[in-house]
Amino acid sequence: MNNTLYKQIILEHQLLRPISQKKYTVEDVIKKLSYIQIDSLNIVNRAHHHTLWNRVDGYEIGELNKLVEHKKIFEYWFHAASYLPMSDYRFALVNMNAVKNGKSRYYQNVEQKDIVYVLDKIKAEGALKARDFKSTNKEKRTWWNFKPYKNALEKLFMQGDLMACRRDGIEKLFDLKSRVLPNDMDVKEPTLHEYAEYLIDATLKAHGVASLKQILHLKTNAPLKKEMQIILKQKLHEGTIEEHALNDNVLFCFKGTLEVASDKRDDYLKILSPFDNAVIHREKLKDIFTFDYKIECYTPKEKRVFGYFSLPILFNDSFVARADCKAFRDEEVLEIIHLHFEKSMTDIVVFSKLFAKEIKQYAMFNRCNEVRLKEVSPKQYFQTIETKLKEV
Repeated sequence: MNNTLYKQIILEHQLLRPISQKKYTVEDVIKKLSYIQIDSLNIVNRAHHHTLWNRVDGYEIGELNKLVEHKKIFEYWFHAASYLPMSDYRFALVNMNAVKNGKSRYYQNVEQKDIVYVLDKIKAEGALKARDFKSTNKEKRTWWNFKPYKNALEKLFMQGDLMACRRDGIEKLFDLKSRVLPNDMDVKEPTLHEYAEYLIDATLKAHGVASLKQILHLKTNAPLKKEMQIILKQKLHEGTIEEHALNDNVLFCFKGTLEVASDKRDDYLKILSPFDNAVIHREKLKDIFTFDYKIECYTPKEKRVFGYFSLPILFNDSFVARADCKAFRDEEVLEIIHLHFEKSMTDIVVFSKLFAKEIKQYAMFNRCNEVRLKEVSPKQYFQTIETKLKEV
């Protein structure tokens, strides 16, 4: 099986490869991808908004809060802080109950008196932010006397007693579960088998093909891995899924998945967030897309190769470049600090035309009216890119 087909399948399942005129809502996208990762970095528009902007025509930032308020989605931890479909709430109970029952290694040292204080205050006053909690002593509030309540809030959130009812910017407003969760929600914790099957189905639905490592993604629970292996073997025997060898990996997909990829399409280009669902499995990017990607905002400055916040650029089914960008919102300027190509481009004119159009749209999404290009590697592409930017 060649990599081209795998690329097409993955990108179509990720709603990035245009194959039809179908329009998606925010709720459609979150259901299809299973989650959207929330990130607080604001050097450009935050990851959860950027990920949806790439898939929802006319996306507006306020739509996430509306869906939370209408109880269509909720916030919780997937492999990171995320928005998830409310219909998947039951599967979050696995982690919630582990925290509540002390089986998680996190939140072990939260004082019960702080838990009671936080719950009582929210019961009496309604939804509150972390900043609304002060020390009960008369000292001036500092990080050290504020932190116990922040820890209590997070523990109550992670064990499901509190839920986020909306966000103001990046700040969560916490409220009681009874005020946020739909009354008819199934709150029975899934069995290990049900949870494993959910993760398998969700991953294959979102990505088309995936290895066992990608289905587990950062989950180190040995019984869970074993149960997944049993389920995959059973589904292979039943013929509902298929397996395909790729290099040293085995990829799984639903039966018939590889038969429905569409090869007919116009040229297209997408500028992705570093936290986009399509790039979250780094080994898959390397094996299938030959794109070795690492976000470098957590890397010391002197060790960075591509820049603080380089955005992967998808062009015609391949990741061909990355752009280190920053939005200077007071100046209304989106600066491309460095546009770095992975290899020589045979169709640089087509790329430049599509890139100029997309980066201008992306600038407007970041409340910027101008794009400023500083550096391009290789340098011979600078003039072509700059010319096309001026034409748009």
